[in-house]
Formats: sequence, structure tokens, C-alpha cells
Amino acid sequence: MIVRLSSRRSLGVLCGEMNCYYNCFGEIMITEINETIKVGAIFGDNKKKLKPVWFIWSSRKYLVQEITYVWTERLGKSVIHHFTVTDGANLFSISYNTDTLVWVLHSIETAG
Repeated sequence: MIVRLSSRRSLGVLCGEMNCYYNCFGEIMITEINETIKVGAIFGDNKKKLKPVWFIWSSRKYLVQEITYVWTERLGKSVIHHFTVTDGANLFSISYNTDTLVWVLHSIETAG
């Protein structure tokens, strides 16, 4: 059994064969994806504001209903913009790399 702290700070336990986690009450499952995705985004004034509107993963389009958290980090010369977004049912962790211009879906958090 591997215990880890999830992105929502709830104690989680590794389950099954996939990279998935659930909290101690079994209510939330986090599945690690780490795949590139296509994203429709709005860039604000002078490219200082970035807002994902929708993304496509596994041939399915997800509409972003709300951006719940945003943060930025630097990795060498790259700036990575991280977003936690919801489609109304699930919570997704995505990021945009300003150096490679690539979007990545890191994980999906679903109610179990």
C-alpha cells in the first residue's frame, strides 16, 4: 500500500493497476494521465491572461465550466501555467508550457 497526498490535500491510497488514488472514505478518485491535449483558450491583453475554455482528450471534447485554481512555475527558461478546471462533473489538472506551446492533462479527479 502506497500512501500519498492528493492535489486536494486529502490522504489517498494507491489502488488497482492504474495510477489512481482515492481518499480514505473512497469518495474521490484521482487518475494520473500525463498526456498532451488540444485546448481552446482565450489570451487576454498583451498575453498576460490565459483562460482555457475547452479541451479534447481521447477524442472527447470537455467544456470548462469553471477554473478553480491557477498557479505558475518556472522550469529553466520555461514558464508553466497550471490550471485546475471543472466540466461540472470532474476536476482536471492541466498545464500550458510557454516554451514548447504544449498543453498537458495531468490528472482527473472524479467522485466515486
